[in-house]
Amino acid sequence: MSGSEETVEVLISHGANINEKNDDGKTALRCAMYYNKKETAEVLILHGAKE
Repeated sequence: MSGSEETVEVLISHGANINEKNDDGKTALRCAMYYNKKETAEVLILHGAKE
């Protein structure tokens, strides 16, 4: 697991809203997919992230 996945896990464990949208209307899952961060996207999906 790289730093991104570990960071996502920590944020989720502290109650982060993984379906929150940024100022451009994109979710963390959408950003992970855009930047080809497959492992990060998988962590988000396992925790119930919606696109």
